[in-house]
Amino acid sequence: MVSVSTELRVKQLLKERQWTTKMLAERTGLSESYLTHIKNCTRRWNEAILKRLADAFEIEPTELLMVRKR
Repeated sequence: MVSVSTELRVKQLLKERQWTTKMLAERTGLSESYLTHIKNCTRRWNEAILKRLADAFEIEPTELLMVRKR
């Protein structure tokens, strides 16, 4: 059986834009600590968080999703 997990491309987008977690925190109003957990896939996220991140990166929320098969 294949399990599918949905992660966010936050780490990749930060690198592409040469942003720090602090810069993203300022753009989203979320704490750096929480964003670090999201970036490292150690904390769950919800639709509201997805929207805030997408707005900060100026992309559609679906562009943040990264699906991996395990």
